[in-house]
Parts: sequence; C-alpha cells; structure tokens
Amino acid sequence: MFSSDSDSDFDEDLQFLLAMKLLKSKKKKRRYWVHPINRGRQDKGEFHRLVRELESDDEKFHQYFRMNQAQYEEIHSLIEGDIKKVHTKFREPIGTKERLALCLR
Repeated sequence: MFSSDSDSDFDEDLQFLLAMKLLKSKKKKRRYWVHPINRGRQDKGEFHRLVRELESDDEKFHQYFRMNQAQYEEIHSLIEGDIKKVHTKFREPIGTKERLALCLR
C-alpha cells in the first residue's frame, strides 16, 4: 500500500500542474503585430498631416510647439542618435522627428 505522505505529495504535484496549465491557457494571444489603426499613420497621422502643414506657417508652428522651427531642428539634431530605432523587415519604426514632436506635445 501507499503511504499518506506520497499521496499528499502526488496531490500537491497534481494541483501545481493543473494551476500551471490554467495559467498557460489564460495567456492572451497577440492579435496584431501592428494594430490596423496604426497602419494608416503614414497617411492619416497627426505628424504627417498637421505638423507638415505647420512647417509652412511659422506662427502656427510656434503656437503648437512653443518654439520656432530652428529651435526644433537644433533639439532634433542633438538627440537624433539617441532616439533613432533600427529598421526591420517586420515594421517601420517611428521616425526621429515624429518622436520628438510627440514628446514635445
């Protein structure tokens, strides 16, 4: 016959395995690599539409960013190397000027 210690060890192991299986089954699967909303960023995004339009109007640019374009470009040149991301075959990273605009806003 089996001893009660081995039965309790077996029960604990079984409970542990069942708990692990339950945790694994509840893990959410990733649906998108890039969400469909963000895929249109190049065409419909704030930076690519609004900020490009602001570049032609110095006063509006200053109201939006609280600095002139020369200051914006100077800050960009100082931090560009630090905020640049690597291009991969999976997705295109957010550009450095767009990152800076997002941070300033």
